[in-house]
Amino acid sequence: MASGEDDKKLARDVGFDPAVLALIRRHSRKKIERMMVPGSDGESILPGPGLSVKVADGEAAEALMTPLQPELGPLGYRAFWSTRQDPRGRREGDEVVVIKSADRYEALRVRLTDAGNYDISTVDIIDRLKAWEQLCSFDVVGAASDWVALTFETLPEKICAFAEEVYLFCPDSVGQGVGLKRESQHPALFAAARELCPEVSPAIRDKLEAETDHVHSRAPELPSALRALLGDLGDANDSFASAAVREVEMGVRLLAHELREKKFLFLWWD
Repeated sequence: MASGEDDKKLARDVGFDPAVLALIRRHSRKKIERMMVPGSDGESILPGPGLSVKVADGEAAEALMTPLQPELGPLGYRAFWSTRQDPRGRREGDEVVVIKSADRYEALRVRLTDAGNYDISTVDIIDRLKAWEQLCSFDVVGAASDWVALTFETLPEKICAFAEEVYLFCPDSVGQGVGLKRESQHPALFAAARELCPEVSPAIRDKLEAETDHVHSRAPELPSALRALLGDLGDANDSFASAAVREVEMGVRLLAHELREKKFLFLWWD
């Protein structure tokens, strides 16, 4: 158990009011540590601008943050769910991080959240979230190097169009999330999602067809044997592409339904 002097030193090291550590201790008996961030050399871990409490998972993070954040807010601090990483970026578990900021987007800046595989920077993500503020009201409750978690107070009026926009910005929100569900296991859910969003914008189909066209445009660069194989597949390729489009369109419907039911959104760029 840390002593009062240990807490005072930790508060000084991170530039926090000691009352904040006392507040965290009232809500958790777990060890309070300095949050760590990857060094620019890609081989080290350095002290970051906040405190960290290790938790088992996202549900445990929520259980700690729910009573903690209302008391932190008036003091000018924020708590958010995150993940710990080793120097190589490998996940080491979940944590609740406390930072000295009233800005909901500071969590993304602290964690350098981006989508490198999609050429989307931290600034790009923050700009998109700020644009969504015109459509709905939400809070940033989690952030790590490659994901953001939002909870909604109010939802966009056009929830289906919003789900489409979310997919176009973050395809993994469908492909690695609700899109993994199968109708045979959730028939009522699929029926409700279709009723909520009978039609899906052509933008979804256009995006997937553009990606398919890009693959075919690279065919001359492929070995002759592979080019021949692609050619032999012919109509099978077209059928597969059509099935992929239908699957994504259904995934967007499911995302809209989940947003309406849970008022929670997990954006993840793998």
